[in-house]
Amino acid sequence: MIKVLEMIRMYEEHDIPQIVELVLDFEREFGCFSLVGGIDQEHFKNSLIQMHEILRIWVYEEKGIIRCALAMFHYRNHYSNKMALEEFFWFARKEYRGNKQNVLLFREANKFALDNNIYYISMSSMTNTSPDSVEKFYMKNGFQHHQNQFLKRFFYE
Repeated sequence: MIKVLEMIRMYEEHDIPQIVELVLDFEREFGCFSLVGGIDQEHFKNSLIQMHEILRIWVYEEKGIIRCALAMFHYRNHYSNKMALEEFFWFARKEYRGNKQNVLLFREANKFALDNNIYYISMSSMTNTSPDSVEKFYMKNGFQHHQNQFLKRFFYE
């Protein structure tokens, strides 16, 4: 019997605790959720479980540990009625950022889009995580810059 040490696959419910930990690690490094009030681990975990019908998460697993995850919402666009994939998050452990496994997650999402008649994919990037290289990556892969997003916080803890 051959044991697979690494693979890219669609997540399963038992992966959720590892996915949550991956997201928490990213938050600890970048503080990316501070503008939205931080991250409530239990609420985030429950949200992933509740959104399973519209959530697609590709994971790169190595020796039983999830190293990278690309999560996308699979839904019908409210304006056009066309099917879409919209990025929820794309996080990787520090040593896996920019590597081929992480890019393979992106390719799997693109393949899913083609195989499932998805009209478009929408990807995002945070301003504090190498925006120039991220923009170049998306442009190189046929994406167009479409929208910037601005957040204003009203409550402070």
